[in-house]
Amino acid sequence: MGSALERIESVLRTPDLVLLDLSRDDERALALSNLSGSHQLWAFGVRDGGARQVTHGDQRVTHAAIAPDSRSVAFARDFGGAERHQLFLTSLEGEPEVVQVSEFEELRVSGLAWSPKMDELAVTGSTSRSNVLIVHDLRSRSSEVLFESRGWVFSPAWHERGDVIAASAVTTEVPRSSELVFVHVDDGSAEVFTPKPGSENVEPRWHPSDPKVLFKTNSAGEYDIAVHDLESESTQLLGLSGYGVDFTDFGWLGEGGDVWFAAKRRGRTRLCVRRRDGSVEELPATEGTLSGVSFDGSGSVGAFTWSSLSRPPALFRLDVKSRSVSEVYSVKAPEGLELSRAEFVTYRSFDGLEVPAFLVLHSGLRDRRACVVWVHGGPWSEVADEWNAAIQAISVAGFHVLCPNFRGSTGYGAEFERMNVGDPGGRDLMDVLRGVEFLRREGLLDDDRVAIVGASYGGFMAFLAMVKHPEVWRAGAAIVGVTDWEEMYRLSDAAFRNFIEQLLGKPEARPELFRDRSPINFVHRIRAPILVWHRANDSRCPLRPVVRFVERLKELGRPHEFHVVEGEGHGPQRLENFVRQYKAVVDFLLRHLS
Repeated sequence: MGSALERIESVLRTPDLVLLDLSRDDERALALSNLSGSHQLWAFGVRDGGARQVTHGDQRVTHAAIAPDSRSVAFARDFGGAERHQLFLTSLEGEPEVVQVSEFEELRVSGLAWSPKMDELAVTGSTSRSNVLIVHDLRSRSSEVLFESRGWVFSPAWHERGDVIAASAVTTEVPRSSELVFVHVDDGSAEVFTPKPGSENVEPRWHPSDPKVLFKTNSAGEYDIAVHDLESESTQLLGLSGYGVDFTDFGWLGEGGDVWFAAKRRGRTRLCVRRRDGSVEELPATEGTLSGVSFDGSGSVGAFTWSSLSRPPALFRLDVKSRSVSEVYSVKAPEGLELSRAEFVTYRSFDGLEVPAFLVLHSGLRDRRACVVWVHGGPWSEVADEWNAAIQAISVAGFHVLCPNFRGSTGYGAEFERMNVGDPGGRDLMDVLRGVEFLRREGLLDDDRVAIVGASYGGFMAFLAMVKHPEVWRAGAAIVGVTDWEEMYRLSDAAFRNFIEQLLGKPEARPELFRDRSPINFVHRIRAPILVWHRANDSRCPLRPVVRFVERLKELGRPHEFHVVEGEGHGPQRLENFVRQYKAVVDFLLRHLS
């Protein structure tokens, strides 16, 4: 099927598909996809499988929710990739008219929720100064800040009575902790709740009628789902840690008190229901990862998107009573092309810690060849067994790809997730380096031909690995990465200043750590060729420190390539630029690992 670059282009053009919401009448599923070349909203008939594009253009949609009447959609759009969002309304019926309903000067939206009367939206986000929960009036198009915090505010949820909004918020300086806040709409008064100081409590989900919320918590050590009753002020853990080490989604299954949840273990998820009597049953789903789950108002019909590292995503309908699953829509794999096979593996790090990873094998064979270590972003994220066009494309081009879920990754328990707090680019980087030894020990690495590739936090790790451990790598690619933590802190808005404080602390309190983990201070050590790819409007990992890093490479005469994409931010706005980016990465790898 043509040259390596032709083969990988067909993989890179395979669209994403993530379910965002299911209408209460179970008629339509709302999904986010780049089927049209940019990330836009699509509506799928859950019964007839019909697909219709709801939003158009090349400016990315990031958040959306279906209104309680199942007819309208509110969504946030990012202009130029700078993550300065505006709000819009459109219809799920007929030819949709899109109406802009906000004129924010600056707001990075992190979540939105409809009011029961559908006349207001609860919106969480951040400005340069603070993190906020606002109520946006859809008639007057005016906003009122109801809650403000130094730390992140996210996941708003509006109670059916319309008088209280629940959200998650970081209200202390304890790293990786968060609390629930209950904000009264009438007077703006707020109550902050945590079952245990310093614990993580996120994603509140209101009961359909009672003053109770479900939420994820690690207050007892491992992740679990809990119910908090606002009237009795009591909290009950549901005891679900035996079904998974993390819970990627959950909610009430109608009004009866049953709860559905997606439990994760070893990079894969399963969908379960906990009945009021405490019994748990697993619902049918396919092995891999659920990327979005939603149920209708009665709890009788659900929908979810599913994929694996070796299969593109598909949308499914679930009938809860009959336990039957039917495929509504699927993204087709490239024709005439053998996709690489993924295996879950583990290996030991320098201190004996077991590091989980996915190994993506070219042609499914355990032969000896050039290898690539893919470092995920976050760092509080993971490579799960879900579709990743970039990883699959690199492997199809002729490489084995190792994807380590180093300490700090999500999906492996609360304790594991916090093991890199205060130590980014330290022990977590050692986990990545031990992955190279794993490839060598397994007989997969040919003649030390190994490269490192990563984006965002993975880009930071690629920068740091190449300057601090130059003897390991033949080449590397750092995409939208971090080169100088202190300068990034000065350039960040309230949300990402808080992120850096949780991960490293404050620059004035830990100057040596900020210096030691900033790759720009060690450019002179780099040996191997490096591809640096960045976007001009990146507000998470600003361009300016990366330009200084590249200027230093030029001064030292080190081999490198530097690409800046105009009109885009941290995430690509257009599929064409995503394809161009990873074709450049693969071409770079083929030239320097051959």
